Amino acid sequence: MENLLDEAIADQDFIKVIEICDKNLKDVGEKHNNEAYLRYSIIKSVFLVNVNKLEEAQKILTDLYIEGYRTIDAEFLLSKIFYTIGDYEKAARFGNIYLEHLNEKNDNGLPSYTDAVNMAHEMCNNLGAISLRLNKAEDAEMYFKKGLEFKDDYSNLYQNLGIVYINAEMWDEAKEIMEKGKEKCPDDPEIHRLLGLVCRGIHFYLKSSEELKAAVEGGSGEALFDLAINFRTLSKFKEAKRWMEKYLELNPSDEEAKEFVEEIKNNPYYRRKEPTISVCMIVKDEEDMLARCLDSVLEVADEIVIVDTGSKDKTVEIAESYGAKVFHHPWNNSFSEARNHSLRHATGDRILIIDADEILEREDIPKVLQSKWRKEYDAVCFAVFSVLPGQIGGVNMGKNYSPRIFKNKKSIYYEGVVHNLLKIPNKIATSEIRMYHYGYDLRPEKMAKKFERSINLLLKQVKEKPDDAFVRYNTAQMFLSRNFLKEGEEHALKIIEILKPGDKKQQHIYLMGLNQLAIINLRKNEVKESEKYCLKALKIKDDYVDPMHVLLWIYFIQKKYDKSKGICFRFLETAEKIMQEEHFDFLILNKLGHEYEAYYVLGEISREEGDLEKAMEYLFKSLQLNKHYWKSYRLIGMIHMDAGNYKEASEFFEMGIKYGYLNSETYGTLGGSKEEYSNMVENYKTALEKFALKESKTII
Repeated sequence: MENLLDEAIADQDFIKVIEICDKNLKDVGEKHNNEAYLRYSIIKSVFLVNVNKLEEAQKILTDLYIEGYRTIDAEFLLSKIFYTIGDYEKAARFGNIYLEHLNEKNDNGLPSYTDAVNMAHEMCNNLGAISLRLNKAEDAEMYFKKGLEFKDDYSNLYQNLGIVYINAEMWDEAKEIMEKGKEKCPDDPEIHRLLGLVCRGIHFYLKSSEELKAAVEGGSGEALFDLAINFRTLSKFKEAKRWMEKYLELNPSDEEAKEFVEEIKNNPYYRRKEPTISVCMIVKDEEDMLARCLDSVLEVADEIVIVDTGSKDKTVEIAESYGAKVFHHPWNNSFSEARNHSLRHATGDRILIIDADEILEREDIPKVLQSKWRKEYDAVCFAVFSVLPGQIGGVNMGKNYSPRIFKNKKSIYYEGVVHNLLKIPNKIATSEIRMYHYGYDLRPEKMAKKFERSINLLLKQVKEKPDDAFVRYNTAQMFLSRNFLKEGEEHALKIIEILKPGDKKQQHIYLMGLNQLAIINLRKNEVKESEKYCLKALKIKDDYVDPMHVLLWIYFIQKKYDKSKGICFRFLETAEKIMQEEHFDFLILNKLGHEYEAYYVLGEISREEGDLEKAMEYLFKSLQLNKHYWKSYRLIGMIHMDAGNYKEASEFFEMGIKYGYLNSETYGTLGGSKEEYSNMVENYKTALEKFALKESKTII
């Protein structure tokens, strides 16, 4: 009879297995402590579940369980039965008991008659699914991870854990687990599909489409729908329609898919030829930054044109590895001349300009691809954020608008030796497409080299065009970057002489010149003169944040605390508005991202006024925005010091010393704060001594 049972089990003959078990149960009698009786009861229950006779299986297993005859198999099966019928509370209870006993099996000898001991991964998957139904995502994550400890090639666990992370928008974790799932289960189409969704979530559209196509090849119909969404997101309308129509072949009654196709067909761009984009760049010795830049534009580029002006490092090799067309051109001391040379090699309908020390915001890739369809405009401006020196961590940002994508036509070209300007004959559109410029955030030796190169070219241009206000602005700004105040002031004053406040076409340059003079005079400690230029700029443009930033420091230095607080709040409110709303003009804003300084000043004032709770609140807000701002650590340390909290004081002083030192090493930005920094170091030593003394007294 045992041989017959083994054969039936091997053949997966469910009915025959149940019949043999029934006969054996009659032969052994109803003696529950009889191992044979337990074995046949469990095997019968397994096959009752397989033929969906859940109620009968549940009764057998429950009776055994109530009478105290427990097995790993019974706990596994009871959990599975309750999960199937939707009684998740009981399913979870028996599932957790199963896992507990599984861990204890070697110690207490709990019997098992099936392969349930090897099904912990499936149990963890069920328990994770139950947790998701109960909106307990953290528990679900724990169970799915535990399941992978039992079996690391069980695809359902990777899928479900990936879904947990996708739903929580934990993209790094989602990508990591789906990449591992792909490695362990390379032929699972659903893992490819989910990885495709993750890549779309983090705006890697090429990789997303690659994974979704692999999912389609593996038999995933859902991936067809996802591919259509991808291509619509990228304004590739014909491709989007093609993939959705393939999906409809499998799902002809899907109303959402039908509406999608109709929407595409009614799109005004659908019947037009898709414009192509040539990404054009000029480079020299950019091996440190080029790959990051090219990674950011791959999704938008139909071709990449790079003009190299004499690189001696691996720049050309890196460019060619990305499929770029590389052209060699001598450096003739003119950025415009080199850039115009790159335009001549472009074959696309649109040209996108980017430098090696810039990256395109990946989230805005769909916006770039939408912008190329706007044939009514010759050019579209991007919002360019410059990462400015001053604090480690890339916190400081300047913002300006620059035409970065434009029609490929001879009438559009560049002028200017250093800060080249695009000559555009007709209409310009504005956008909030973000690009980040890292060219001002370099090591001191690189910045010094860049200064020497640029200032010589600018001074040559000043000589050639002495009344060009923009050339004067760039020259003044270059001198200010090295704190050459006298030289910078000469050119900033010339801007005010050349231009008039009412000149709308160049008003942004006039305003920036006023702000330069405000900064120069503040650095010279001529606060009255600095205030005059700030107020003059704000009278013309009341939401210009840069002179607001200068003013909040002026009033703080003068101990005009009410005025300083008022400007701080105005600065914070205006900066937030500019960042949240579309706010276009050619004014370069260098103080966006400096909100942490306003909060620091508010913290200083609150401390002076005796409101320590408010002071701490402002200072911690400052550190939330810039965790590297050493002055906020210093002031928090001082507040703790005054309260006799020497341990806390020493900890904050230590952080302030660390970041003050790192910033000084990187940017040399301690400047006029050297005395303040030195005092902090002394206070740190004092706090440590007082803390040690306090501790020793406590011990005694």
